[in-house]
Amino acid sequence: MSAIKGWEGAVKYSNRIVLEAVGTGAGGAGQSYDLDYEADDELGVITDDEGKIEVFLDGVLQATTGIYTLDGDGGSGGVGQLTFSGSHDGEVIEASYYTYQTIGYVQSIGITHGNNVEAINEIGSRLPVEVKEGNVDISLSMERCFIDLGLIATAGHEISATRGWLASEEFDIAVYPKGDSGGNPLMTVRGKFNNYSFDMSQDGILMDSVDIVGKTITLTTV
Repeated sequence: MSAIKGWEGAVKYSNRIVLEAVGTGAGGAGQSYDLDYEADDELGVITDDEGKIEVFLDGVLQATTGIYTLDGDGGSGGVGQLTFSGSHDGEVIEASYYTYQTIGYVQSIGITHGNNVEAINEIGSRLPVEVKEGNVDISLSMERCFIDLGLIATAGHEISATRGWLASEEFDIAVYPKGDSGGNPLMTVRGKFNNYSFDMSQDGILMDSVDIVGKTITLTTV
């Protein structure tokens, strides 16, 4: 038996950055601009695939080929970088993309995986003649979270008026029960938010609780 107090569960999730204000175009062809975060695919892997980012010039969505190139962590400080092939002087640059962000730490994490098995019995038999699996139920709950505002925005179904993007799409939550050092367990749940709440108890600490309905779960080590 062991007992541990404090913030032990490290949690990360694949966040969707919507219409980030990258800057205003200046100069001719070959100009580069840093994003605010590294550019990842929806699984949290750094990507140079232009198909994984939406780029807007003066509010107009650009084609994914021939206009710009993406370097997922090529900017200063390891953030993503856009390099344009042509001149776009004076045009407002915006971008929507995925990035893997640390929510923070939690004191209580629960993950359940139910196969909903059902025993098929015959009259006169004491044992089931067959055990069938039903629909799989995966759920993830986290309580007493210390998180950033990105999770609140995602849970709140933030909508982009320009693109009509709804933040209730699927995303990954990576849970490190014993920290993210090598050899420790890693559980990745893909799903959508079901419930979100926050409260401030008498100790004056603002805490968040979330419930997520999972689609898949992957068990690995760091």
